[in-house]
Amino acid sequence: MPFIASSAVAEPLSPLPDAPRRSAPAPVFGLADCNNFYASCETVFRPHLAGKPVIVLSNNDGCVIARSREAKALGVPMGAAAHTLKALIKAQGVVVCSANFPLYGDLSQRVMDVLGRFTPALDVYSIDEAFLDLTPVPPQERASYAGRIRAAVHQWTGIWVSVGVAPTKTLAKAANDTAKHQPTGALTLHTEAEIDALLRTLAVEDVWGIGARRGATLRAHGITTAYALKQASHAWVKRHLYTPVARTQLELWGVACLPLEAARATKQQIMSSRSFGQPVQELGDLKEALAQYATRACEKLRAQRSLARVITVWLSTNQFREDEPHYSRSCTLTLPRATAYTPEIVRSAFAGLERLYRPGLRYHKTGIALADLVADTVIQPTLFTPPPDARQTEVARVMDAINARFGRDTIHLAATGVTQRAQRWRMRQAHRSPRYTTQWSELGQVQ
Repeated sequence: MPFIASSAVAEPLSPLPDAPRRSAPAPVFGLADCNNFYASCETVFRPHLAGKPVIVLSNNDGCVIARSREAKALGVPMGAAAHTLKALIKAQGVVVCSANFPLYGDLSQRVMDVLGRFTPALDVYSIDEAFLDLTPVPPQERASYAGRIRAAVHQWTGIWVSVGVAPTKTLAKAANDTAKHQPTGALTLHTEAEIDALLRTLAVEDVWGIGARRGATLRAHGITTAYALKQASHAWVKRHLYTPVARTQLELWGVACLPLEAARATKQQIMSSRSFGQPVQELGDLKEALAQYATRACEKLRAQRSLARVITVWLSTNQFREDEPHYSRSCTLTLPRATAYTPEIVRSAFAGLERLYRPGLRYHKTGIALADLVADTVIQPTLFTPPPDARQTEVARVMDAINARFGRDTIHLAATGVTQRAQRWRMRQAHRSPRYTTQWSELGQVQ
């Protein structure tokens, strides 16, 4: 254990003969990655979809953003426009799903809750990936421990994860990518020989943190695999490709340069925007949509305990429609005081929207960004602005609590409109599955 010497001691203390100095154990990282996450979420409550080709479409049912293993085997490309796949979908019986982000987000949180039981520190990297601190697990037990993690996540959530275990985050990512193609779904890298054998099979552009552009530069210098990058001159890498790639190279050596980040940094800007399901012309419809997006942004703002002092509103037509006039404008407004109170932000957003609106155009998108964020514990008063009303904070807290318990928008501002009117601007989701875990009216029923 490290010690702290008193400033009065001239010489550093020496350890006692029967208490030798013990260095901290080398870190061990695990990466748990959900397999085909969005497509897997669709099968959790509809098990009859298991084994069938399933694709998930982006907002407004535009492009493919997720594919099951069976859909990948059919050659369905990621990012393909849905209308170009109609023949394949019909011929192969592909199941098409509209993006159901409330369901995906809730299942993601459940997966992360399970993973958190297996580690003293969890670094949530994305909606379907998380790094785990597996340093306390003895080397001989790491492979079985990874299997226990996979089994527990599947048993408690219905989602399969792949697990890679290695001395660094970059190596854990490489191990995880390989584990996805193995029957066990888990891979643990113990020795230098095991690491090198894997790196020889990994293309340099597929190394986490390299990518296509840097990969092309490395290939131009004869470095085509992860192992070749590991063996390259560190001085040359640092001089020609700078610190990020040099750090990646150290990670391939087994030197951990990327620590776990158990607490995420607060966002400095929060945005909320969607394309409309169909063109919108009326100012009233635009206000309803903007109120909805402002509500979402304010929820995120309060969740990270922040207040906003500046908002930006934008409005645009469809830039891809050559037969219609193009229009795209934005405006930025400074609020009288920093706030996270939804009605106050919505009122200011409406003022900005009224400046931007031009009658007669067919609008495709609007949105809002909250900026100049400050902690909600620091409120700077001004001479001519009244102090914030404490009741606003309590109202927002109660609304968030009700919506968290009974489902999103159980209680909401009238400005967001009623269902029939809102259908004019809501996204197209012709194939959306029920929100089984976040909406009372859509809970699954046992027949």
